[in-house]
Amino acid sequence: MKKIISPILYTLSAILVFFLVVESMRMIETMGRSHTLWREGDVDFIFLLTFWGIVVCGGASYFLLRFEGTKNPTMVDHVRHSFMLYVMSPFFIFIYINAAMYERSDLAAVLGTVIIAVFFVVIVINALTLLIIAKKHKSHK
Repeated sequence: MKKIISPILYTLSAILVFFLVVESMRMIETMGRSHTLWREGDVDFIFLLTFWGIVVCGGASYFLLRFEGTKNPTMVDHVRHSFMLYVMSPFFIFIYINAAMYERSDLAAVLGTVIIAVFFVVIVINALTLLIIAKKHKSHK
């Protein structure tokens, strides 16, 4: 039962990262202090996505392993945790392409970009967290 709940919990942590990044960006922009290289606020976005992703999803990955009772995580654990994100990614990529190319909707294109970036980052963070824990477990043998 715990292993069935873990993909839902990890997806909720990804959604939390999305809202934290969007709200943090809104706060930075209202202060008028965004940093940029190519587009408005891109440096802030990358920093905030990395920061919130590591804090929330790195912590969620660690918590889910303890919740499930997994001592030595494998690739199967990563796929299980990120399963819903893998399933939803093509849908959001389709929405992004449709919005950017055909509808010319800036809001949909921006939200699609943010969602795709969040999914990518939190999937990578889960894989890296499980890899670090697995290597740590092997070194203690």
